[in-house]
Amino acid sequence: MTEVVTTGAEVIATGTQYVQQGGASQYYLIYVGVAILAMIIGHQAYVYLQNKKAQERLEKNPGAAKVYIKSTNLLVYQETLRVASVDGKAPVFFYENLGLTKGFYLTPGTHVINSTFTKVRPGILHKQVSTTYEASDNEVEVKANESYDYSFSTSKEVYTLKLKK
Repeated sequence: MTEVVTTGAEVIATGTQYVQQGGASQYYLIYVGVAILAMIIGHQAYVYLQNKKAQERLEKNPGAAKVYIKSTNLLVYQETLRVASVDGKAPVFFYENLGLTKGFYLTPGTHVINSTFTKVRPGILHKQVSTTYEASDNEVEVKANESYDYSFSTSKEVYTLKLKK
């Protein structure tokens, strides 16, 4: 039986060679890259399916108005407007600009939109401070084949629907 004795310096040198040759860090980057790619593909598949549903709804209602949801997503400051229901039913959303712009269709006339608004900002004592405004029903009127922006005014604390220019 032979016994192999290694010194600490040999073990360190072997570990250094392993890292220099790629080693674990090479596989880590591959796994992260594959995960990011899978998330991008999954998001685009979701956007595609949602747009397909929205297109079907638009074909049933050709004079529908487009309502864009106004949200801000910066690294340190976020404003999110969530539409829970339109006339008591779940809305079908459409996406534009690679999924960065979100909206829904409304048939011409008066509708009730149930929505909530949340803003997140950096805090002093905490990492983030989140403020959520209660869900409320907002009655809006839209005209055929028009585009609108649906947003929340934090200074007035009201929801607004403005004709898109």
